[in-house]
Amino acid sequence: MSVLDVIEFKSRSAALLPIKPKYVEKILSGEKTVEFRKVEFKEDIENIIIYSSSPVMLVVAVCDVVMVVKRSPYTLWKKYRDVGGIEYAEYKDYFKGKDLGVAIELSNVKVLEHPLLLQDVVDVKSPPQSFMYVDSITVAEVQERIFSEYCCA
Repeated sequence: MSVLDVIEFKSRSAALLPIKPKYVEKILSGEKTVEFRKVEFKEDIENIIIYSSSPVMLVVAVCDVVMVVKRSPYTLWKKYRDVGGIEYAEYKDYFKGKDLGVAIELSNVKVLEHPLLLQDVVDVKSPPQSFMYVDSITVAEVQERIFSEYCCA
């Protein structure tokens, strides 16, 4: 029986997020449990596939989304500064000129022992600028890789 037989395929959405390697490291270590974005999702997102952007350029993990919060950058900073994994100056520069920001609360981060090329996960030639939606089957396939690495190594 494969993980694909066990995973519940609810009608749900997921997103692939390119994230700078220095922030990916903080997510994987547990220091960063919130990802900040300027652009909000138009769909409900339950999972994130983490793509470590240049120079790494690999899919490295998958995680659950606890909540997506849209507020002023100031309000988000007050709430998430201790778990955001970013210095205030860099945060302020990132949201410069923006009235609203997005905080994505992450949990249950599962790391791929053998990271994947982007093309092995989604049918694109280059990573999206901000994010791209993916279906639950894509997430399940990445999770199956993680499961098989742990149980069958």
